[in-house]
Amino acid sequence: MHPDSKVRKNSNSEIKSHKDFKKLPPNLQHRLIKIQETRTSSPFPNPKMLKGYNEINPGIANKIIDSGIEESKYRRNLQKSYFEIRKKNAESLNDSRRRREWFAFVIAIILVLSTIILLFTNHYIAGTLSGFGSLALVGKFMYPNYENSNLNHNKKNASNKMAKNKK
Repeated sequence: MHPDSKVRKNSNSEIKSHKDFKKLPPNLQHRLIKIQETRTSSPFPNPKMLKGYNEINPGIANKIIDSGIEESKYRRNLQKSYFEIRKKNAESLNDSRRRREWFAFVIAIILVLSTIILLFTNHYIAGTLSGFGSLALVGKFMYPNYENSNLNHNKKNASNKMAKNKK
């Protein structure tokens, strides 16, 4: 008779506990291994697992749930403070832009007036140069990162072309 015949006859039965496992002959015990994996998408273990934890260590299920609730509150507070900081940064950037626009306006007025004065006093070359210079300076105040944004855009295009060529 084959040593595994006892298990083959009872193939419908299942080993559900350590006691059932110990009843098997030693030569079969080392052959039987059951691997079970459970996945959850919740911050808490499923109720069956919590019950099992509670059987091992009474009261631990409540501690696990309390810990998950505290972690959730902490995460929400962290996200809230992150968005508050982002909002303050956006407001300060708006203030900076507004200030930059006012400076550009004041400088433009001064330069336009000086250009007009130079042109009316028969200084045509100086007036023309002053007019073009005022346009360039006002443009720099209004669009301070224009060059950098174009450079970054060109770098991205070049890296995308290189990636396509490698394929």
